[in-house]
Order: sequence, then C-alpha cells, then structure tokens
Amino acid sequence: MGEARLMVGTCCDAAGSCRVVRRSRAQLASSFLLLLAVALVVQPCAAETWDISAQLFRDPQCFERAEDIVLLDEGCYANMYSNITKAYSVKITSYNYPRVVDLYEYSDNCQSIAVPPKSLIVDVCEKYTGAYWAKITIKYRSTTCVGESCSDLLVGLQKFYDDADCGALSDGRGKPYYAELRFPLQRECLRYSNGTQTFSIDKSMTNITQADYPQNRACNGALKKGYTIALEKCYPLRVDKPPRSFKWHLVAAGSSIQQVTSASVRSTHAGALHLLVSWVAMMFAVQARGQLLR
Repeated sequence: MGEARLMVGTCCDAAGSCRVVRRSRAQLASSFLLLLAVALVVQPCAAETWDISAQLFRDPQCFERAEDIVLLDEGCYANMYSNITKAYSVKITSYNYPRVVDLYEYSDNCQSIAVPPKSLIVDVCEKYTGAYWAKITIKYRSTTCVGESCSDLLVGLQKFYDDADCGALSDGRGKPYYAELRFPLQRECLRYSNGTQTFSIDKSMTNITQADYPQNRACNGALKKGYTIALEKCYPLRVDKPPRSFKWHLVAAGSSIQQVTSASVRSTHAGALHLLVSWVAMMFAVQARGQLLR
C-alpha cells in the first residue's frame, strides 16, 4: 500500500495560478524537525566594541580602593563623585599605546561642558573627578570574549523611527531609523534632562525597567516614575512629526550573552515543545480520520 498523502495547503504563483500542496507524514516530520532546530539556536543581539573599566581610589597613589565601575563609552552618567558638576562621560580617544580615555564633566545632561576635559592614560593612576583618582582599563565586549579581561556589560539600544510602526513597511524593506540611544542596564545612575534615571532588565531578559528621578542628582529621590518596556516591541511616540515610534533591543556580550542565551533557550524550548505536542496531535487526528474513511 502506498504512503498516505496529506493536503496541507495551496501554493499560488505570480500569475494567480494555484495548486494543492500535499505532503507525507514523513515530510511533515522532517519540516517540523528543521523548525525545531532553528528555534533552538536562536541567539540574542550581540556587539563587538570596547567598554571602559575604572578602579576608583581615594588617594593620589591609588592605594585606597573605593569602587570598581564599568562604563559605556560616551554614556551620560550622573556625577555622584563631585558637587561641582552634574554629569560626566568618558570616551576612548586613542586605541594605540599609550591608550587614552578623555573625561568630560557637564553642567547638565552631557550637553554643556562645565570644566576642561581631562585625558587619562590607561593603566596609570590619574586624577578622576571630585576627590577620586582612577586606574582606567579598556575591556573588549564581544560574543566570544569571556573572562576577567572582557566586558560583560548589558546594554539597551533604543531606536527611534520616522514612521509610526518602527519601519515595518508592507513591502518588507523598512525605513532607516531616525536616531538611536544606548543605555547600560545594571541600574547605573544616569543623567537626563530633568534629573537622573536608571535602567535594568528582568531575569527573563525580555523587559526593561526605567526609573526616573525628576529634579534629583543621585537616583535616590522620593519622587520616582517607573516604566516597564518590552524588548522588540514597537511603541508609538507622536503623530505630528518624527520620530513617531521607537523600539528597544538588547545588546549583550561575553558572560552576559550566556545569561541571555539561557533565557532564550528556555523560552524556545517551551515554544518547540508546544509545536511538538501540536504536531503529534495532528498526526493522531489524521490517522484517526484515515481509519474512518476506510
């Protein structure tokens, strides 16, 4: 007896001519296994870049350790080390030896420079900001770099779009995004136009929490506004002018990408299991129908 054939749909060409598409149970099983394999190798967005690590000290000889921090290149951080300025940022200006990082201090949200910038030589004890000195190192962040010399900074990428649906046009081409911003996601105290804010990500690596502290310089005020943001979801912004929508993405690397991958694999495992159960149920239903028609 020949193998039973199953009708699973139709296929139409550009001229409008359609035909019935039939597949055997074996072919359906192969297609499902391919889908399962694809689902299990889903990886999060990753980056190849450099971050800035700073060991802070309370003395000019860099003996009395105060704090260790990892900074996003050109991120706008609230200056909690000095009362003279409100914000600071660091930027890698030379990748050649001696490597150099420039420190900028601002009177606002990193728009107006308040004092002359400082050039800090990497691996040298240098005056930082306020009453602190620092030893700066540069850490590579990538999907393959794992270890103490690598950065595991989690970064949120916020993209703004000209249109209302985040560039998701019907022709599939999409529009270039309007602008993009990057934020560290480890609850670092950052500066924005009306105060300070923090960003963090949940254990499932699917939602970002934004906490704004209006008119506060240290992310600790009683007045707090919180927002929960779903990754990869398009949010409307305004209708009269661009940008009209925005979307958040997760950029991870090193040991952080292992955490994201674990969460992603758990999610895709659940989805794959659901597909498997549905496929088995369909096979039983088809077999039962075949027996009834005999």
